[in-house]
Amino acid sequence: MGDKPILSVKNLRTYFDMAEGTVKAVQDVSFDLYRNEVLGIVGETGSGKSVTVKSIAGLIDKPGYIAGGEILFYTDEFSKDGNPEYMDLAKLKKEDFSRIRGKHIGMIFQDPMTSLDPMYTIGDQMIETIVHHEGVSEEEARERAIRLLEQVGIPKPEERIDDYPFQLSGGQRQRVVIAIALSCNPEILIADEPTTALDVTVQTQILELMKNLQQQYKSGMIFITHDLAVIAEIATKVSVMYGSYQMEIAPSETIFEKPMSPYTHALLHCIPRLDIKQEELAPIPGQPPVMMNPPKLCPFLPRCERATEKCRKELPPLEEVESGHFVRCFNPVVNKVSVVKEEIK
Repeated sequence: MGDKPILSVKNLRTYFDMAEGTVKAVQDVSFDLYRNEVLGIVGETGSGKSVTVKSIAGLIDKPGYIAGGEILFYTDEFSKDGNPEYMDLAKLKKEDFSRIRGKHIGMIFQDPMTSLDPMYTIGDQMIETIVHHEGVSEEEARERAIRLLEQVGIPKPEERIDDYPFQLSGGQRQRVVIAIALSCNPEILIADEPTTALDVTVQTQILELMKNLQQQYKSGMIFITHDLAVIAEIATKVSVMYGSYQMEIAPSETIFEKPMSPYTHALLHCIPRLDIKQEELAPIPGQPPVMMNPPKLCPFLPRCERATEKCRKELPPLEEVESGHFVRCFNPVVNKVSVVKEEIK
């Protein structure tokens, strides 16, 4: 990893103004992303994972808006006197994102059928992206598209490039989406639950493909999922989100072996274990919070067994408890080893 992150998110807040009130979907999210690093973002449905990355990629539409914070993107293209400059994507106009998204930030979504236009061949869609961002001829773009399809494991790419999305299997369509995301060699690759719609066998193949290509292209990756087994397989650093807040962020090994947030601990104890005898699973009691005008308190408070009187009065800050390990809790779990990564893969 380089000395300077390619992406630095600082105190990001994203809100949605509804008739009933304001939905505070993301609050006070901060992290750095370096080249060759995979940041995994995990949490229950509605925790703010997808809204976080959509804010980075400029995909928040009205009534949503970025209410505060910075999204600092560093790239050599904006360098000054040989020193990379940053661009604050939080202040970038929506129409200006067309030169960032695709070229500098590649996106891979959960369902490839919503990412690919059924009316156009996969070749047309790949070529359009390459020509738009790279300024090459259609012939050169087609040759590059064929090489990319071969790289992601599509058989006979010179023939399949003229196929329509419906002619491909689910796994092949996701490989095409990955090829499009990588077509302009982006510095940042965002994957929003890219394996959820795939069966387990294909899921493993896609994860291995993404790891190999990310290392080959030397890009930084943000990988969103609710599946901790996937995070154990691919992430180097993990951010645990709940109720719009980051509850814990640390290197992957630390999250699985020494979690300190009660929420992270509860998530890990929901996983079935083969190495110990379990009479039944241990679900987290209660329900996720409603994010419409929430109180400024820890969102996990109603479900937390370690809550103190102080927790009922103020929101704990995200504090660094050891090098690279940040926790949002007044009463963190200490000296308890949870599961190691190999046990849940």
